[in-house]
Amino acid sequence: MHIEFLVLSLIQVSAALQFPVQFLSVYKSMAPNPSPTRLDPEAYPEAPPGLALEQVHVYIRHGERTPVGVRMNRPPASIPEHWPMCFAGRKFSAPVWEPSTILNEAYSAATVDLNRVVELRNGSATPGVCMLGELTDIGRTSTHEYGKALRRLYIERLRFLPDSYQGISPVYYRSTNVPRTIESLQQVINGLYPDGKSPQRPYLLIRYIDGEPVRIDGKPRASGILDTIRAAKAHGIRVPKDFNDPEVMDLIEYAVVQEWFGLGYKNHEYRKLAMGPLLSDLQSKMQKKVDEGEKDPLKLLVYSTHDTALAGIVSALDVFDHRWPEFTASVTFELFKKTPEVIQQSTFLGLNFKWTDLVPSSVGIRGTADVPSPSDYFVRMRYQNNSMTIPHCAKSGNHLGGSPEFCTLKAFQEHIKALTPDDWDAECVPPQPNPTL
Repeated sequence: MHIEFLVLSLIQVSAALQFPVQFLSVYKSMAPNPSPTRLDPEAYPEAPPGLALEQVHVYIRHGERTPVGVRMNRPPASIPEHWPMCFAGRKFSAPVWEPSTILNEAYSAATVDLNRVVELRNGSATPGVCMLGELTDIGRTSTHEYGKALRRLYIERLRFLPDSYQGISPVYYRSTNVPRTIESLQQVINGLYPDGKSPQRPYLLIRYIDGEPVRIDGKPRASGILDTIRAAKAHGIRVPKDFNDPEVMDLIEYAVVQEWFGLGYKNHEYRKLAMGPLLSDLQSKMQKKVDEGEKDPLKLLVYSTHDTALAGIVSALDVFDHRWPEFTASVTFELFKKTPEVIQQSTFLGLNFKWTDLVPSSVGIRGTADVPSPSDYFVRMRYQNNSMTIPHCAKSGNHLGGSPEFCTLKAFQEHIKALTPDDWDAECVPPQPNPTL
């Protein structure tokens, strides 16, 4: 969509929706400048010599969205109730059934092009108005930029993924069953493998979890304020000057972080129930890669999720910086393997030599590239553009010498196992009160 058309549409709808003039002027000035990606391919630190990248897991928060509730829309804050920032998502092709021309088939799949318009309480219907919690055009831009950054890093710089592919995809895509995460992942996919680079339609898996999410009881108010202010700032909407004071925002952020992740994640049982299944799924996919090697085609796994998931991951692994994750923030886990030359190296009486220099190639040697061993693999965790040192991995013997951020796969799996419930459904049932007390 041309930006001139976008701005013209904003001007045309302003009268019907009564948007503040400064809201439109700010949006017009920022629209040509998309949000910068939070992933910096140039700042990525490559692994030490002797380690080869085997698999990457990326958990990314969705892009910029509107607030999930209407707050502070009256003076003196006057944050608009309706945001005209969702033009791209209003044009789509919807799947429908239609009478089939194929013999013995009554109906077949087809598509119909639609324009979705929000109808307001006063009966007016104006293009581009967002729903609550909806991914905006700016959010679509930032997540598309994230996908392009993944391409620059893992395809163009590291040559880890193919430039294009046919047949089985080397990438796994999964999202929570929420429109803003699904649409964010669609943008990431298009940035990573644009048209012509992936001739086959990729699978986008939707993870459904039955039941209510695990969270601390209560009705947070500070979190609603923080959500609205951050969403407004991300879209260039002016907020009361008090919310531009770093001390005020730090205080609000601290209160929200403590409420959501303070007391809860200090409890081991809470960590297991909140993050155990997700982390267990992560390590099991890594183990599958170790066991199957090249027979497992998956090299990059992208999960589109929420701020609470990212903060939960870093909290459970004791590397949380106590800052609420920004839009398109991401947590990455990279699986590395010792190269064959390093695996074949062994130390004897302080001298380095290759076992293959002494033993015929027909004799199997444990620890060579033919027999994968957990000691040959390492996991590095990254949050945004920083490598994280997991405290459990920093212990002696649990990491690559001189590089505590490279956790041995064995130590990583031990830690994840301690955080994984034996029976999540049974352990989630609240304890029944003792009638004898």
